[in-house]
Amino acid sequence: MVAAGGDWPANQIPIVAFSGGAVVEMAIEHLTRRKPAALIHLEFLIDGFEVLGQRARYFQRLAKQLGVPAESHQLHRAGEPDDSPLRGRTADRLLRILRGLDLPAGVWCGDDQLGLRVCEEAEGLGLRIPEVLAVLGLGDFRCAISGRPPLSTIPLPGAMIGYRAFEVLDRKLAGAEEFPPELSISPPSVIARESTVGPIGHGPIGKALSLIADRACDGITVGELAAQAGVTPQTLHARCIERTGHTPGELIKREKVATAKRLLSDPRLSIGQVAEQCGYEQQSNFSNFFRRETGVSPRAWRQSER
Repeated sequence: MVAAGGDWPANQIPIVAFSGGAVVEMAIEHLTRRKPAALIHLEFLIDGFEVLGQRARYFQRLAKQLGVPAESHQLHRAGEPDDSPLRGRTADRLLRILRGLDLPAGVWCGDDQLGLRVCEEAEGLGLRIPEVLAVLGLGDFRCAISGRPPLSTIPLPGAMIGYRAFEVLDRKLAGAEEFPPELSISPPSVIARESTVGPIGHGPIGKALSLIADRACDGITVGELAAQAGVTPQTLHARCIERTGHTPGELIKREKVATAKRLLSDPRLSIGQVAEQCGYEQQSNFSNFFRRETGVSPRAWRQSER
């Protein structure tokens, strides 16, 4: 057996899970860019889940090291009659927490659905997002991008966890006796949306992001982006970092990887055809790029998604 999750006893079976420490560090690094007076970490449940308990304690400890007051809260308690953790007593707890915040504040939610609920309640309380309350989720589920406002989030590396879990299982079946009891997978970078960076708008940064979405696979360069956005490369670099947390070059690579994954999910396309649509004449060059950015080959990623 191999566990593809963090709630198993590591001394019994090997575990492949995303790094709870890394995800906390990413959340705090992203939220503290807005210089909040306080940070809050919200989960539906913490009690009974050692991994979530560790995450909550690390969140508070790391924020304290940075000089920012921080708390972790669970909104739902085992045995309570609510059918959903978004109603009844849990909803009342959320409102009390939001009303008692020192503002401006940053809120990190251990689930995108909870993050969107925080945004809804904040709007009802007149708390402007992200000027007064910056909200970050976890998961990058479909609801995050369709929310109002669209929710910034930390993606979960599900495909990578599955691939590495099968890799460990294959080694065990082959008779390997030595392997780490727990393999931590760092999550991808924060996807910055309106809930933490505000509307992108139609200025230079908006135009640059639109160009990246349209032409990342056409080989557009940072210099060309800056020229078409009407700013210097240095200004574009600074504004991209401020709004998204990533350089223009990183944003181009992220878009190319996202396009590659979408195309690889289509079994009708060969990897050579995917490489061509991503702007690579040589499949080997595409494979090298994809492996460098994701840690796995295009073929391995495709197999992990089946």
